[in-house]
Amino acid sequence: MPLRGDIPDMASATESYIALQRVYREKAAVDAAEVHAHICNFLHGAGKRGETFSLKDTVSFCRNAANLQVNHWITLADEAAWKSDCSKNISCQLAGEDTQSCAALYLILRAVDSFKEKYGRAPGEVAVLPTALLLGAAKDDMAKIDISRLRIILHGILSELGLSKLGLFDDLIVEFVRSGGCELQTVASMVAGIGSQEVIKLVTQQFVPCGKTLVYDAVDSAVLSIM
Repeated sequence: MPLRGDIPDMASATESYIALQRVYREKAAVDAAEVHAHICNFLHGAGKRGETFSLKDTVSFCRNAANLQVNHWITLADEAAWKSDCSKNISCQLAGEDTQSCAALYLILRAVDSFKEKYGRAPGEVAVLPTALLLGAAKDDMAKIDISRLRIILHGILSELGLSKLGLFDDLIVEFVRSGGCELQTVASMVAGIGSQEVIKLVTQQFVPCGKTLVYDAVDSAVLSIM
């Protein structure tokens, strides 16, 4: 790897430290020049001008080369269709003790999205129902119906993944229907803060962005990257 040009803090006399620092900087400059020469050759071979990538950019690249990594994202369409090993990854996370709660939340949220597409409302949401269905026992009956509907949708998702742990989701199904599509302000602000942070990473091109679907479990104060 190209030398950064920096040396770590160390116990040393001032003169020795400065001399060593000069050696590091000179070697880093030589490395950057060699890397830049390779880049220019590659650009010329591709029929492009070498000036399109400046020496300043090369120096910056060399200084951060040790921290660079390649991220591969999948599309939302692939994730929705369980492609690119998505089903395998979620199955492993659902089986893990530390990742099970967030993985279960991800699957129940996928089921809730399917419920919304099919019925035009969130499970347990009463604001869009006729007034006649919002009174007394009728409201309770609608909750039971929505629990049954959500359970069927979730069972279909688990079957598609080759899973049969429906009992794991019993409490989640009831809770999602009970909440009726409501959102807690504290959870919404937390998720919005995380999203804003990721946008800043992409805009400033600093730090490594999250390349996966992020699930936040406010009950257990846990965060998990799915897929």
